[in-house]
Amino acid sequence: MKKIYLLLFFVAALFFSCDLPARFTIGTTLFAPVGPRLAAPGTGYIWIDGDWFWNGRSYSWRDGYWSNPHNGYQWQAGYWRKKPGGYNWKPGRWR
Repeated sequence: MKKIYLLLFFVAALFFSCDLPARFTIGTTLFAPVGPRLAAPGTGYIWIDGDWFWNGRSYSWRDGYWSNPHNGYQWQAGYWRKKPGGYNWKPGRWR
């Protein structure tokens, strides 16, 4: 029985010491770098704006690109979402 209590203690300590959501939240939004938009590789392509991504320590910028549209879907651009204590990035996606 002591082993079970000890295991539960360590699991609870690990759970309460983790602050994963806080690592993804920053105090203010970041501005997207301005860069050139290359010419479309062909007709029918759509431009996907650049995106922020979490690299494990901070947000990094990924440049935009041309993509074939996904049938029946539209591209929804990413945006900064207000959270308690700051903002986090909601990545773009096909909807």
